Amino acid sequence: CVSAGEFRNFLWNLHLSDADFDRVWQRLALSTRGAGRCILVDDLIFLLGRAHALHPTVPIDALVYEAVVSVLGRRTTAHIDRDLSQAARGVGLRRACRKHGCSYALSTLLQLVVPVLFVVGLAKGNTGVLCAAGVCLALYLVHVCCCTRLSSAMRNRAEGMESVMTLMDMPRCEHPHFTWRVQCYHYETRVRTRTVTDSDGKTRTETTTEQVRVDTYSARHTGVIPSTDRTPMFVPNTQAQQVQIHTKLDLDFTHSNYLRQFETWALFHRRDVHQDKSHHEDLPSRKQSCLAIWRPGSAPRWLSARHYWCANALLLSSVYRLCVQARIGEQTYTYSKECYNI
Repeated sequence: CVSAGEFRNFLWNLHLSDADFDRVWQRLALSTRGAGRCILVDDLIFLLGRAHALHPTVPIDALVYEAVVSVLGRRTTAHIDRDLSQAARGVGLRRACRKHGCSYALSTLLQLVVPVLFVVGLAKGNTGVLCAAGVCLALYLVHVCCCTRLSSAMRNRAEGMESVMTLMDMPRCEHPHFTWRVQCYHYETRVRTRTVTDSDGKTRTETTTEQVRVDTYSARHTGVIPSTDRTPMFVPNTQAQQVQIHTKLDLDFTHSNYLRQFETWALFHRRDVHQDKSHHEDLPSRKQSCLAIWRPGSAPRWLSARHYWCANALLLSSVYRLCVQARIGEQTYTYSKECYNI
């Protein structure tokens, strides 16, 4: 912890006035310890981590001086690309709606339909309406659990710049793993007969035909694709103290026989008239979405998995997600691999 006196002695050659130093201190001393404020290592890492990642050869003390200059009015400097005089903030309501608007709209629709159907079904004693409400509730839960990135981010929460950097860097050292699947099938025409009684009490036999899919064979294969990592270095987005990071995977098969081998394997396992085939590639430790807390302990209480799932249970998912994603930052990081023969 760096006290105000120690920090002022470090900046002695800048000849700061009391007013300027107070301005710098109020901006850089983000933590409180004991009776006063101080600058913790985590505070400096949050403020200077991005600049250090972009310019690792620049000494830290030089970055500290640039941070002071940025706070005092120059905004951006030779190695700092954001205005440190402004407090960190999220993307805002407009950008959050632009990026996640469809998901918010679907959640809101289901949140309104479910209670209405339940009330109508209970009031009229209509089992069909209650079943429809149950189906809508199941769709709502599936959408929230499987189709929203914030659910994945809440499960992959990392606090501290070092923890986040480690989480983002691990997949760079891994080769892609693949899974191949095939399902063979054919269609059969089946004849069904049933006895029908009309309003006069007379019975007759009806014959119907239908096409039925019959699965006959399936196969699965897994393995590893040799590769060279071409991923650029991860540079943290510190516009906000909490950021939702989305990751993608880009595989270059220009010098690989991977796709040809998959087609050969699928052809070998073709045992019927029709065949569904699929291949999936991923890195074992890659997180599709994670919640990065740059400064440990800086996240508000409501930014937690417990509050998130409580909001989902109360049919308030879209409201909670909009409030959270407007107040945090967003970043996308792509892993690039040049793949070779398997």
